Amino acid sequence: MKKVVTILTALTLALGMTACAGKNDSSSTLKAADVTVAAPLGNVQVSNEETSDNNSDKFGESGDITGFVCGYNVLYQTENGGVISAISEQMTKPLNINEGLDLTLFINAGFAEDCLGSEYESLAAEDGIKADVRLFCNGKVVKHSLDKNEQATEKTTMTLTSDGEFEIPIYVPPTDIGSTDSALLWVCVEFVPDYIPDSGKGEVSLSIMRPAWVSSSGTNEEASVYEAQDSDYVTGDIVTFNGYNTDDLFAVEMGNYDADLRRLEALAAWETTTVTADSDFAVTAYFKSDKDYYLAVLRDGQPVNAFNGKMFMKVNCQGGKRMVKYSLDTDDVSGEHAYSVIALPADKDDVLNATESKRYLVNIAR
Repeated sequence: MKKVVTILTALTLALGMTACAGKNDSSSTLKAADVTVAAPLGNVQVSNEETSDNNSDKFGESGDITGFVCGYNVLYQTENGGVISAISEQMTKPLNINEGLDLTLFINAGFAEDCLGSEYESLAAEDGIKADVRLFCNGKVVKHSLDKNEQATEKTTMTLTSDGEFEIPIYVPPTDIGSTDSALLWVCVEFVPDYIPDSGKGEVSLSIMRPAWVSSSGTNEEASVYEAQDSDYVTGDIVTFNGYNTDDLFAVEMGNYDADLRRLEALAAWETTTVTADSDFAVTAYFKSDKDYYLAVLRDGQPVNAFNGKMFMKVNCQGGKRMVKYSLDTDDVSGEHAYSVIALPADKDDVLNATESKRYLVNIAR
């Protein structure tokens, strides 16, 4: 996927959107449920006043999802008052999720006045952009809230109404994720989650994913994870993946799998793709790493139980010796839907290999 890297403050930020660079402003407003956070660049004020959103539905209404760029990080305040990345090398031990966590989701959002040529409409900052925030860890959905006094939920919906810097508080109440000395708590943000373009075009990447390093001494082992079986891998001479050389590639995709060519033909990003009952509509993943990953499929912005009734599939490509190939069951789905798939590393040393497919518009025909 195409990504444009911008330098954002002194923090090390990962870029999570495909777009051109945006402009900066001196103040910003973030709407999240009934909480408004006014953020004059680094200073966050919280109000419980209920707000209305009259502009968010304008974004992308004519098929345009370009013009938005976003840098981001998950931050943790240290005991001496410093602020560091929640996976920083300065952290000598993971955060104990059993004790609850106070995190900050830092977003530097920009709206471009002109992007990718005249065939796309420009996006004005006041149009607003909705985003769903979810937290995942080792195949578990982790509840969170924006305030310790609020009830924790599995999803928080926000609306960014102008460009600038946002500091979004993320509170995780004491949570039992089982017994683990080292795990990654992934903060995943899905922008425009329920968007299906009227133009029939597929979409670019619209998700950001950034983790915090955590541990747990609990006993709750329940997770919605399907452990990939040997039959879920393609082994042997894997020369190409979606047409690219696999020497240094890590990637996750979806599309129609060709058993003869032993590869997946990725969906066309700018066209509606029709999947019929006899199509092998599959998720594929390939990593040079020998670490574990969790794959999840999003349909219309919602994680679905795509893997044998489970939300996540745990996979390992054994250092690039094999490729994941899993055929999706679409028997209970029809019509047009926006599909994407994300891959979340389980190991802190592998964190930069978090990846996602583009979001595609898929017509499931019966």
